[in-house]
Order: sequence, then C-alpha cells, then structure tokens
Amino acid sequence: MSQSNPSNDSLRAGSADSKLVSVICRTISRPELQQALQSVADQSYSNIELILVDALGAGIADYENLCPGRNVRLVSLGESLNRSRAANLGIAEASGDYLMFLDDDDWIDREHIANLVNLLDQQSEALAAYSATLKVDPSGRPLDYVFDQEFSAAQLRRGNFIPIHSVLFAASLSHHGCEFDENLEIYEDWDFWLQVSQHSSFLHSDRVTAFYREGGESETAVNIEQAQYTAGHPNALAREKVLEKWLPRWSAAEVNQMLGTMDQSGSINELRGNVKSALETIQAREKELVEITGTAKNLGKQLTGLHKTYAKDVQALRLEYHRLEKQHEKLDASLRELLNSFSWRVTKPYRYLSQRLKNLVGSLKKNSVKLVLRSPALHQTVRDVRAKLPSKDGDHPDAETCTDKFHFGLDSPSETHKVFSESLTLRGWALTDAGEVNITFFIDLLEFRVFKPALPRPDVTEVYPWL
Repeated sequence: MSQSNPSNDSLRAGSADSKLVSVICRTISRPELQQALQSVADQSYSNIELILVDALGAGIADYENLCPGRNVRLVSLGESLNRSRAANLGIAEASGDYLMFLDDDDWIDREHIANLVNLLDQQSEALAAYSATLKVDPSGRPLDYVFDQEFSAAQLRRGNFIPIHSVLFAASLSHHGCEFDENLEIYEDWDFWLQVSQHSSFLHSDRVTAFYREGGESETAVNIEQAQYTAGHPNALAREKVLEKWLPRWSAAEVNQMLGTMDQSGSINELRGNVKSALETIQAREKELVEITGTAKNLGKQLTGLHKTYAKDVQALRLEYHRLEKQHEKLDASLRELLNSFSWRVTKPYRYLSQRLKNLVGSLKKNSVKLVLRSPALHQTVRDVRAKLPSKDGDHPDAETCTDKFHFGLDSPSETHKVFSESLTLRGWALTDAGEVNITFFIDLLEFRVFKPALPRPDVTEVYPWL
C-alpha cells in the first residue's frame, strides 16, 4: 500500500531541474530519521521525490511533514520487511529518472544530488555515479576515514567499497533485471552493485557529499576487518553467500583480475624503498646527532671553565671590594678624628689665608689686578686698572696704562702661566716723573701689602727716556 502527499505533487512541474530524482529511504523509525530527511529537504536540486518505506510495518505518523517542501510518498505493507525487500518495494514505487538510497541513520550534503546528476548528464555511457563519503561516529562526529576509492570492477568483486547512499543510478537499470537479492540479509548492496557493474561502469566524484554513521543496522561495520574472512563469523558467512552466487558467473580472467587486486607486491616494494630511504635518513640524522653531541660536550667544558674563571674573578673582586670598604671606613674615621682635633681648629685661619691666595691666583690668571698707587707729588689714586701684558717677543710692552705722567706694567704672572704653587711672585714696573711712588696691593678690597719699586729697569727706561 502506498500513500502520497498530494500538496507537493505540483513541485515536479515546471522545475528548472528537468530529471526527477527518487530518494528511497528504508526506515525502522530510528531517532536519526529526522536528520536524514531534513538533508533531503535541504537539497539544492529541486526536482526530488521521497519514497519512505516503512520497514517495521507499524506506520509512520505525520510522514508528510517529515520532509518539508518535497513530494513524500509512504510505502507500508503493515509487516516487517528485511532490507532487500524494502529496497525492492522502494524501486517499484519510484517514478524518477534517477534513483538513490538513503538509510535513516545517514545523511547527505545539500549539493550531493545536484553534483551527481551533473556528473551523469555530462556523458552518456555510465549509468551510475558516486561521491566520496565521510565516516562519522554514532553521535555524528567525523572520524579519520573517507570512502574515496576510484572505481574498479575487479576490486568490487573482491569486496564492497561504495556506501549505498553515495550512489545515484539510472532507473533504467531495473529494466535490465537489477534488483536486491531478498535471500541476503547483509551485503545486499554489494550484490546490487555487482549487478549494476555488469551493465555499466561507475563515475566517481572525490567531493565529500555523503556521511556514513558507524555501527549501522546492516551489521557490516565491523571493528576488525579480518572478521569477515574468519570462518564461522556472521560477516564471513554472508560474504561466502555472495561469492557462492557470483563465482560461477565470473570468467577465469575476471577471477584472476580480482586476485590481482590482492597482490600487494608493488606496494610492498614501494614501501620497502620508502623504509630504506627512511633508514638512510635516520642514519644520517644519527651521525649529525653524534657530531652535535660532541660539539655540545666541548661547549659544556668551555662553559664550565669560563664559569670557574668567572667565579674566581668575582671572588677576587668581592675581596678587593671588602678591603677597599674597610680602608674607606678607616680613612673616614681618621678624617673625622682630624676634623674634631684641636690642631685642625687652630689652623683654620691659615687654611683660610691659603684659600684666599688661591683665589688671588685665579684672578691673576684672568689678568685682572687691583692696584692703588700713592705719590706725594700726584696725590691721586688709580683704581681698577687692567694691566697689559708684554708681547710674545718680550721686547717691550704692547701697551701701558697711563694716568697723567704715571706708567706701569705687569711682567709676571703672564697669560702663559697655567700652574701656580701656594707662593705667588709679582714682577712688574712703574715710572713717574713725580719722584718716589708707593704701591699698595689689595686682595678683595683688603690691603695686602705696600712696597716701593727698588730695582732699576733699563729696558723700560729705553722706552720712556723722557721720565
């Protein structure tokens, strides 16, 4: 018995995608059914009908709303159906140009159908095409495995490598007698693809647009691959049943080609070469490691030597620092004792006078001397006179300071004097027609000394013969 959702029948008419695709879903009402059907509703390809096969026979409530926007048809016989019987019912009810199966715990990408229709429509020979399929865990998280093998009829005889919902095939294959073997409980899809391969090759797309959930109801998802070759194991018995059906149909050449797929000598030789290359690389790296280790040891020894030298230097500097620190403490104590002594306080005036003399030297180096000249004849004072030094050749003064008929000059100290001791010698000359002259020497406006010129200066008299 089949039921349809008439409200969606009009979707096929006027569609931009001219070929109808029938998606056959055999369901036992798993919780993941909604995700599977939603992936059909989300397809970018528009001309799709959904054939929902009730494999439990208990009916599916509200089935028409499980795939929004698509034409949904429910097939239910009111009894439990095995996988092959449910598949054949779906094919019989489908009206599409292309067919595909989608188990209720798997799902497809929104471009899955459009991609495969485009692949088939670009050529005219192949009647089936399949995509790469990603394996996921029961919760839907991706696993590190992709079904992405290029098609090989010989490889297909050895075992199935094409997940059922990854394939889109022409409905016309059913006219060639391709149908699911209802005597097979599992591996029914492998048997069906073997039938299809008798009439057509398969096109392959390496684009991942299908998702296969691990641990499905088909019982072929074994964790240990070797189990399907172990005598007595359910998977091994199921494989034997398929092979028993097909071996009489295959020619000796086809069987030989199948056995050839098991010959891994080429891969083994390639692997052997890779292993050899890897060993050579490892040996080279080990040699480099030995050299690096030797260099590291030498550097370690050098570093240890430098560390010892550095430690000795640091220790010596530390001892010298402590010695200087103690010496400083002694000098500081001695200085304090000196400053507090009686003799230091008594000699304070002499230290003051010494400092004043040093200041005098500084002023003389600037060629500035303050003289007061007293003469009974002139009765006048000359103040703030800048003495002019002799010329570099020393023959005669460059200039003189003159007040009326009084002339004087300073010979020493001169501009060339840079260093002075604590004693100061003044040497100069003074001439006047007024007779005897007294010279008073002041330091910072304080009278320091009074003296009379006593020695003759013929060199000066030659310059001033009229005095």
